[in-house]
Amino acid sequence: MTQPLARLIPDDGGRGEPAAGGDYTQVRGLTRGLDILEALNAAPFGSASATGLAAATGIHRTTVKRLLETLRAAGFVHFRPGANEYALAARVQRLARGYGAAQQVLELARGAMQELTREVLWPSDLMLPDGGEMVVQETSHPLSPWSFNSRALGTRVPMLRSAGGSAYLAWCSEQGWQRFFRWVEEARRAGGFDDWDEAEMRRIIRRTRERGYAVTPGQETHGRLDTRFGSGKCWALAAPVRVDGDCVAVLNVVYLRSAVSPRVAAERFAPALVATCRGIEAQLAAERAEDASAPPVQARIACTSRSTS
Repeated sequence: MTQPLARLIPDDGGRGEPAAGGDYTQVRGLTRGLDILEALNAAPFGSASATGLAAATGIHRTTVKRLLETLRAAGFVHFRPGANEYALAARVQRLARGYGAAQQVLELARGAMQELTREVLWPSDLMLPDGGEMVVQETSHPLSPWSFNSRALGTRVPMLRSAGGSAYLAWCSEQGWQRFFRWVEEARRAGGFDDWDEAEMRRIIRRTRERGYAVTPGQETHGRLDTRFGSGKCWALAAPVRVDGDCVAVLNVVYLRSAVSPRVAAERFAPALVATCRGIEAQLAAERAEDASAPPVQARIACTSRSTS
């Protein structure tokens, strides 16, 4: 079970403790409020008494009551007089709307990317799809001794001109394909993509699946594609991070063409890259399985609620 947030912060009488690595203070009342929401989420039907929540979180009942009333005033919980319990309100759902599988991958990938960069030395980017582009949402460039791009974060690269795009298209769901094709059609109607070659792209995707990872399309088309985008000074390998068989993010290793040959990159970088992606997937699956199971706090709340009813 996840340790309550409030227990990770020393009791300072409510004044707040300096946050690790910064000058800002941590507000103990906020972490206790989050503990209450988490415990309510674990309770049967998202409802529990103040006494039950106090037992589950280790927070004094009077403090729990005060926090619950604050959350009620803010619209995150509501009171059920007949049961003498508090329950989650609809506003809680808004907190999760921006958090999905892709955001979970971003959260889990940071440590794995650091380990990957320590092993291969070249930088790595985690990319998410956006229309016809792949967007760098996390990068290890600051950690790499051979980094050549200090502003990689937020970089957008065409899906059809990048290893990341090839990896995404090779392992995305049918819905992902449909979204991409709709984007291509809109771009063509606007006067772009006159050189779009679907047959060539499907050949690249087939070879990518057979290989188990993607390479910069210019390597597969003898430079015809990469000369249309960027300087062509760097190439990349990319592999998917999948959830339930669908690619939700792509991880790459980027290197300078003048320093590493494609053959050496495939031998040295590809195994570590693919293993890192599989490791992130395993972490994600374990977290999802833990979330799906009933946490111990649920039993404690239910037991306490019965004893006080």
